[in-house]
Amino acid sequence: MVVEGRQRFRQRPESVEVAEGEDVLLRCEVQGQEGRAQWTKDGFALGFEREVPGYPRFSYLGEPSLGQHHLLVSGVTTTEAGEYQCQVGPGPISPAIWAAANITVLVPPRKVELTGGGEGERVMVREGGSLSLQCVVRECSPPASLTWLADGVPLTSGLVEEGSVRDGGGDRGWRVESRLEVRVSAEDDGRAYSCQAHHPALTSPLTASLTISVLHAPRPPKISGYRTGQVVVAGEEMRLTCRSSGGNPRPTLTWIRTPTPLNPSTAAASSSTTPLATSSSLRFIVSAEDDGAQYKCRADSDLLEQPMSSTVSLTVYYPPEEVTIRGPNRVREGWPLNLTCITSQSNPPARLMWKVQGEKVAAVRERKIKLNLGGWVTTSVLTWQGVRSRKVTEVTVECRAVNPAVSRTVVKTVTITVSRPPGPPKFETDLTREYQAGSPLDLACTSEGGHPPPSLRLYRGDELLTTEVSQEGRVRRVSVRLELSAADNGMEVFCRVSPDDNSTETLSTSAILQVKFPPWEVTGWVTPARVESGGVVVLTCLASPSRPPAAITWRAPTLALGKASTTQQVGVGGPGTRSEVEVHVEARHNGAKVECEASNGLGPPVSTSLTLFVLHGPVWVVTPPPLVNVSEGSVLLVSAKAIANPGPVRYRWRRGESEVGEGGELRVEGVDRGEGGRYTVTAHTNRGSAMATFMVNVQYGPERVEVKRHVEVEGGARVSLKCTAQGNPTPYVTWTRVPSTQDTTPHVSFSNTVNGRGWSGYIGGGTAVLGRGVGEARLEVEAATRADTGIYECHARNMLATSPPSQLTLVVQQAVRVAESDGGTGGAWGPLGGRGRLECKVKAAPQPTFVWSSVGGLILLNSDKYTIHESKLTDGLVTWVSVLEVTSLVPQDYTRYRCAAHNKLGSDSLMLDLRPPGRPLPPANLTVVNVSGDVVWLSWSARHEGGAPNDYTVRYRQLGDPVYQYVEVSGGLNTRAKLRDVVPGRAYTIGVAARNLHGSSQYVTYTIPASTGVPPGPPTTPRGLAASPAEKEWVGRGGPRGGSVGGGDGAPPPSRLTPLHLALAAAAVLAITLAATACIATRRRRNAAKANVTASPAGTTSLATLGISLSSSPTHPSSAHASPAHASPAHASPAHASPAHASPAHANLAHASHTSPARSSPPTSSLVTAAVQSSEDRPPGGTRCVVSSSPPSSSLSAAVRFPAEPDVCSLGSSVYDNVPLEAHGGVSQGILRPVLLKCSEQREPPQLVQDALSSLPQQQQQSLPSVTQQLSLNSVMEHQNVNSPAHQQNLNSFTQQQDVTLLTQQQDPYPHAQQQNLNSLAQQQDLNSLTHQQNLSTTITFNSKFLVPVKSSSFNSKFPVPPIKSHNLFQSVYL
Repeated sequence: MVVEGRQRFRQRPESVEVAEGEDVLLRCEVQGQEGRAQWTKDGFALGFEREVPGYPRFSYLGEPSLGQHHLLVSGVTTTEAGEYQCQVGPGPISPAIWAAANITVLVPPRKVELTGGGEGERVMVREGGSLSLQCVVRECSPPASLTWLADGVPLTSGLVEEGSVRDGGGDRGWRVESRLEVRVSAEDDGRAYSCQAHHPALTSPLTASLTISVLHAPRPPKISGYRTGQVVVAGEEMRLTCRSSGGNPRPTLTWIRTPTPLNPSTAAASSSTTPLATSSSLRFIVSAEDDGAQYKCRADSDLLEQPMSSTVSLTVYYPPEEVTIRGPNRVREGWPLNLTCITSQSNPPARLMWKVQGEKVAAVRERKIKLNLGGWVTTSVLTWQGVRSRKVTEVTVECRAVNPAVSRTVVKTVTITVSRPPGPPKFETDLTREYQAGSPLDLACTSEGGHPPPSLRLYRGDELLTTEVSQEGRVRRVSVRLELSAADNGMEVFCRVSPDDNSTETLSTSAILQVKFPPWEVTGWVTPARVESGGVVVLTCLASPSRPPAAITWRAPTLALGKASTTQQVGVGGPGTRSEVEVHVEARHNGAKVECEASNGLGPPVSTSLTLFVLHGPVWVVTPPPLVNVSEGSVLLVSAKAIANPGPVRYRWRRGESEVGEGGELRVEGVDRGEGGRYTVTAHTNRGSAMATFMVNVQYGPERVEVKRHVEVEGGARVSLKCTAQGNPTPYVTWTRVPSTQDTTPHVSFSNTVNGRGWSGYIGGGTAVLGRGVGEARLEVEAATRADTGIYECHARNMLATSPPSQLTLVVQQAVRVAESDGGTGGAWGPLGGRGRLECKVKAAPQPTFVWSSVGGLILLNSDKYTIHESKLTDGLVTWVSVLEVTSLVPQDYTRYRCAAHNKLGSDSLMLDLRPPGRPLPPANLTVVNVSGDVVWLSWSARHEGGAPNDYTVRYRQLGDPVYQYVEVSGGLNTRAKLRDVVPGRAYTIGVAARNLHGSSQYVTYTIPASTGVPPGPPTTPRGLAASPAEKEWVGRGGPRGGSVGGGDGAPPPSRLTPLHLALAAAAVLAITLAATACIATRRRRNAAKANVTASPAGTTSLATLGISLSSSPTHPSSAHASPAHASPAHASPAHASPAHASPAHANLAHASHTSPARSSPPTSSLVTAAVQSSEDRPPGGTRCVVSSSPPSSSLSAAVRFPAEPDVCSLGSSVYDNVPLEAHGGVSQGILRPVLLKCSEQREPPQLVQDALSSLPQQQQQSLPSVTQQLSLNSVMEHQNVNSPAHQQNLNSFTQQQDVTLLTQQQDPYPHAQQQNLNSLAQQQDLNSLTHQQNLSTTITFNSKFLVPVKSSSFNSKFPVPPIKSHNLFQSVYL
């Protein structure tokens, strides 16, 4: 009882039912609240706080000051179900109050479970059995109610048990179960049983169902579609249906036909199933075979002990399928015709009717016969007497069958031939004469009369011949062509005639063939078959039959035959011939052949061979030769052969008294010289033996070749060298010298120590024989010179072998001299910062001592900068090499170094230049290694004196063809190329140029003549020197990649740095002018020419000092091979682009002609002038330069035709080409080029060289004094005749006006080493190559202090220009 005081409930909580997971709000409001309010659950206080601690689902809502204390339960579960109280504590004047409410949580079941069968399953139950089903729901609250349904109808019976319990005894809800027992019958098959669960929390009940499948047998099948006694006409379609009700599982219905099975091609069955029955329909076309046939429908089921069936038997009416007439197909005229007509099976029986010649005729009799298998057969017999007229040749007979129940008639018609007998046969061929075997015989036979035409046959004996048959009127003829043989002699031939092939009435005629034939074989035998030597045998020969008889002839080349006896014997086809002869035999007759030949003149003779079998002892057939030569170590093979009868023949081989082998062959492996001597071989059998003797000579090649290994003599001494060798036979000994390109043939003599006679000659490959003998040879040198130094070989050979040559090194002591390969001016290159390597090669004996020094005389020793390697003997004779390595290269290291060597006999030295990297040299040894069809293979050697090549360019063209074809070869080590599409028989010019990052070399060319297509010899020189005739015919069309590579054919593409080019061109002209002025001044001071400059002013280096001869080949080939085309387009002069870019000064200079004054030339010198040929005579695409000498009486003219390329008058190139930019402080790269004065007259402005290369650091360039006075070249260019004194005076004035001395007196800012480097390189590379190419005997020196400053907006550099010291003026100036 709630006692209310002042505080009371305004709203009390109310009990609720809620689904699990929903939120529940229990409302509680207190009016006049005095005490504290809280909620309890099942007596457990939840506390006063609004968020109930420990119970996250509980919370208090509402405004406490207003007395609102609602309880919110979020996501209620079965755990929150229970009694809740809203309690308010006592106040000052009010007691405590409370109000209760219940929360009921509704938990619906999740599923319904069926035991005894799963949800949706089909449960199999036999008819009459029982089914127990159980329905279960779990974890529901409150408990659910269960209902059973059958096919959706609630069941009122069959429920056995139902109840509910707590699921698990906890808060998970209730578990409700219900069980149903059902007794099933066939009607229950397919019935669905369901269990439904109802619950207040569900909007619709949960259901679980299963279906009962009652297993029961089907009902007996029944056939519909035909009734007993029903008549069906053949050809109609029939459908029989078999139906069987019920059955689970469904029965299988099968159709069976008796007595014959169903034909699947004519009968088709189809099945169908309904809920109540199973049906099968059979469709077929009724035929005669169905009459009386039974169709059975059989039902099979696993629930049946045996199948059930239903059967119907058909009655079918059908006509006969055919009618047959039996009887003869011909009848003789006047004879009766008897025929029988028979029908096939029919139902009912058919009726037969006859017609003869279209008229009905009555049958003699007719019968109907019933068959056991059903149906009827009707027969009718006809006899007709109407064949009497001779005009009738055939009779037509018809038999017609009619079935009264079926509207179908079957007719059979036959034609009977009326026959008449033929006449007797006759041979057309004359068979009374003789024929020859192998000839043809046309055999023919005829017969007259007969109808139908008779059967006429030809026979040879019992053989029926295949004949050709023909008919002409009443005469029938057969013929055949026979190839007669011996077997046809005496053969009887027949001709037989009969009315037809099956008739026994035959007429015939016959004849006997007479055939002549030769014998086809002959046989023979020997009696007795074996005979002792000295006995007698009888030879018998029998020839096969022939007509006429054959004659027998005996032939025996090795025997004496007696008189033969001949007899005749009877044989098949003709008589045979037999002949016998006696022979006395000896041992040599064993195996002899005797030929027996038979012939009667009609054909080729036949023969046989008889072999005699004579018993005797061994007789030699093959004996060893008296002397057998064999090489030591090889196989000794000696054969012997003896014959005996009987065999076998056994052999025994002996050397002296020792037995060494058996058999018909003596084989000794690896025979040695100790196995030579006298040998015997014995052949023996049981009837005797025979012996043969021979000698074996073991031969061996040269050995013990003895010669000294090293001989060193003083110059002028006499040398005698001996070489001996042993062998069998005694070897021939010869002396030769190992070929050497730098050594000459020594002055030697030779002697023969065996017979005392000497002779000269050559051995293989053309090597001269210096000494020869048998067993011993001597090589003698009367007075040894250094030319006799070399490697000599002693060769020993005989008929068996040639020993390896024994070498002797002959060294003649000699003073030191520089090796010729260096030419006195060798060198190497090395990159800045890298390593340079110089090799000094000399010839000396004994060993020389090397000293390296700088050009200034400073002796170099091993240090961090320099490394001098120990000298080495390179050729094993007198060539010594010393190597100097310079590390960490700087520009000052690019200079000249002196290598001096000496021994006790003398000394020598040479200057070597160390150069910066440059472009590669032209390849060497260009060779055409193979020409095959339209393919040419090239090979060449790389040259590493200059820059290392990275790749190569190959060009080739036919002579007369202006267009080159190009082939690029990548890789500096790849020195082979394959040229395709070469026309055989045509002359070709081939060129190869090397290329690297610094530029390209000139092309080295090779010419293949048109006559043979094989190269004639070594390659021509690179272009720029005097070329071969094939090379001089030049038409350029541009090189690969659109420009000229390595001296290409056409001009490079125009430069895009035209202002720079113009500045460089102006600098070039200025340098040329100053150089010419210096030459004039120098020439006035000299009165005579010298072959070599022995002294030079300070700061100069003479050619004599360098060992340079102007008539020698340039030491560095790049100076002669290089072409301005190697320059990059960026540094090309204006002439590269177009004639319009040439400067006026350049154009004026191109028309000037200069010669030195006659008064300054000594009497012994020749004035050399270079004049430009007129435009009319100038070859197309190039300039013709004529070099002439004065006076005219001794003039020398040489025409050199150069291609239309940049620097067409250039004959060389400076070694400073292509120095990397980083070596010059970032100054633009320039190229120093030679300029040939007075060779520039041409209609197009000549190509100016780029002579603006700077090899100095930028700071040193800036320290050079600049030239403020602009030199005017127009005054010089306007002079037309420099030969006149007036003009000469003008030049002198010009020189003085320009104050050249101002330049020469400038303080030299270059270090000595660098000046010397530039000076020596320019001398060595440029001037030397020019003088060599022009073959001018001049002497030129350089003044390293003669500097020409060049000032340009884009280029500021100063470079040395040496003056020319020469007998003749204006030959050439190299920049």
